[in-house]
Amino acid sequence: MSATEQEYKNHIKELEQQVRLLKEQVDFLTRKLYGTKSEKTSTLEIEGQMSLFNEIETCADPDAHEPELVEIEKHLRKRKYTGQRGENWAGSWRRSVHR
Repeated sequence: MSATEQEYKNHIKELEQQVRLLKEQVDFLTRKLYGTKSEKTSTLEIEGQMSLFNEIETCADPDAHEPELVEIEKHLRKRKYTGQRGENWAGSWRRSVHR
């Protein structure tokens, strides 16, 4: 093989590697743009990058006692009617500011 052929093969390998890297970039950006839009970013995590959202879960004791759920009685509000505000404020602390 001549020197020019070897140079061409090396150049081709470099270009193939560059194409592979660009394809990976396009795939990543496409997933980021059109992927799920939530805090669940486990599919997009970059190797070596720390997660901001899972810090508590990783430090927490998985065998910790979960608090019991307490059911609270529901209540209904009284229905408002026309003129109710006037009745509620009649005779309240209202006084004249002018002397």
